Amino acid sequence: MTPSPVPATDATFDFALLQQSAARTGSRNRRALWWLLGLLALLLGSVVTLLLYLNNFEAEEAARRRAAYAQWLAQSAQFHFRRLEDDLLVLSRQAVQQGAGTKGALADESQALKAGMLWREPGVVLSSGWIGAGQLNDPRVGPERWPLDWDVHPDNAEALAMMQSTSQGLRRAAYAGLMLDRKGAATDVVWLAVPFFERGQYMGAYVASLSMQACAQGVVPKWFHQQHAISLISDGADALPGPDADDISPHLVPMNLPGTDLFIEMSPLTTQPAAVPRIFLAVAIVFLMGMLASLWALRRDMRKRQQVQAMLQAQVALRTAMESSVTIGLRAWNRDGQILYVNDAFCRMVGYSANELVGQSAPLPYWPPDHTNELNAVHLDIISQGTEHTGVEVQFQHRTGRRVDVLIHEAPLTTASGEHIGWMSSILDISERKRAQQVAEVQQQKLEASGRLVAMGEVASTLAHELNQPLGALSSFANGLVNRLHSHSITLDEVVPVVERMAKLSERAGNIIQRVNAFARRRELSRQMLDLSAFIKR
Repeated sequence: MTPSPVPATDATFDFALLQQSAARTGSRNRRALWWLLGLLALLLGSVVTLLLYLNNFEAEEAARRRAAYAQWLAQSAQFHFRRLEDDLLVLSRQAVQQGAGTKGALADESQALKAGMLWREPGVVLSSGWIGAGQLNDPRVGPERWPLDWDVHPDNAEALAMMQSTSQGLRRAAYAGLMLDRKGAATDVVWLAVPFFERGQYMGAYVASLSMQACAQGVVPKWFHQQHAISLISDGADALPGPDADDISPHLVPMNLPGTDLFIEMSPLTTQPAAVPRIFLAVAIVFLMGMLASLWALRRDMRKRQQVQAMLQAQVALRTAMESSVTIGLRAWNRDGQILYVNDAFCRMVGYSANELVGQSAPLPYWPPDHTNELNAVHLDIISQGTEHTGVEVQFQHRTGRRVDVLIHEAPLTTASGEHIGWMSSILDISERKRAQQVAEVQQQKLEASGRLVAMGEVASTLAHELNQPLGALSSFANGLVNRLHSHSITLDEVVPVVERMAKLSERAGNIIQRVNAFARRRELSRQMLDLSAFIKR
């Protein structure tokens, strides 16, 4: 496990110059920024496309819904009018069976008729009655509104006569209208004639006047009225919506009544947007906002990472320059004694490359073979507890075989979380200092030898000076004593003082030698009281 460098802000150091090296990565950062902008443009384009698609989808959905409503309304109208025609056909059969007269009042049996909604809806059927086969085109016969509408306008009479002829000739129900008033304005009244044939013979027709506004309102249920406005128009070709009509434009539904040109105008009261596309759009917008937030956070993270990277590059550049400039060897190893890192100075110190040293464990290749056991003990001691502040002096062996004296200081190697993973060594080459110490010791020995020679000279001079007088006196006493003994001019009593004097001179010479010897050995001299008068006399 190798320690990862942790960038630290140093307020006392200006990294501006070192951070200029980070400009080399500017093009890469710009490419990343362009990629982010491209992704953002793609997302925005996708959202715009989605909006256009949803808008078109809603328009198509609204058109489809209008078409479906129109088809349903047309089918509902046709169903109810066909049911009304069937109801009038039943009344026609009843009128023929009862032999109804020209007045054509509703038969009493019609009260029990299980009629459809239009027959039962109030205000739809204004009047109805039976017109026999011999009473065609006679305005005096028929229901009570028949003569009124026949006489009020010539076009009404023509339309009613055409209705009777059509129903008889085509053998199906026919319609006439809209009826006009005296001023020629169209009303909402339409006549329906349902022919009745018995054994192929035309027996007459049952006619009924209908209020088309009431019919238009009657065929539509209440829930449809709550969502649409319903009205009746005639000749709706001019009012048909164009291709660019919006969602709330009216829609014309043809009633398909033979003999009429009537339409039901259906206008939506409120728009009903499709819920699923809008939910999908909302989800897409939420995802887009999340993506934009993610891109913004990613951009902010990239900026922070770039700042940290620039700071880290500056720190690495600074530390690389520091490591290249120092002559102290640096070595890092883990707690198992395996080398993790060495700098160039240490490699030059031992003569091995970093690749050869990293990963090595004890015994290390730069240990002298004859000091392996000693260095292994020091190695284990360093791994267990490091070194003192004074360091440890050991001897390494260069690859060439020469010995290198080094001083090692160890410091704990920890991670950013404070975990102790090994030791960081600073190794100082003290070979020159050792050689200088050896030269100094030799010089000191020479100086000490010279000092001893000087001391010996001084001692000899002192001895010669101190011993010259007592030895000279002793020689004179001895020669005088010998001469007087040979001449027999001295008595025994005279000899004793001379010998005693010679003994004192000998003792004096011995004391001088003892003092010189004590001085040479640097012993502490014993001081005694001296009678100066007696010393001078001697």
